[in-house]
Amino acid sequence: MLGNTLNHSQTKMPALRIVVLLTAIAALCVAQGYVEGYFEFRHQHEPRWWWHLYVIVATALIYAWYYYDSEVRGFHRTKWLNIAVVGLAVVAIPYYVFQSNKGHRRKAILYLSGYVFLISVCIAIGEYLAKQWTSF
Repeated sequence: MLGNTLNHSQTKMPALRIVVLLTAIAALCVAQGYVEGYFEFRHQHEPRWWWHLYVIVATALIYAWYYYDSEVRGFHRTKWLNIAVVGLAVVAIPYYVFQSNKGHRRKAILYLSGYVFLISVCIAIGEYLAKQWTSF
């Protein structure tokens, strides 16, 4: 009985991590939108340190999502795909989603497209909040 419980919780943890990581990426994009909107409203450039921090954290979160998602799916990660996810995520992530979802590729690409749209909305929400909160 205890063995079944452990196995069930072990299979749930990576899936929970995936949800947490996707939420963290969305929250990071709201923060990026806020910073971008804040400095845009003041007709200034956002600090380079912020941009570098944003890129590093976003890259780490995207790679962590890719790692745990591939674990859940039993997808064999290659060295080159690992490198591409870090260096060229805009190409590597759709490729990974397409390859790792055999039988459900259309659905997976639709989910990915929806998430990209959600990220765009998160950035816009951050910009909107910055303009609302810094205008007075």
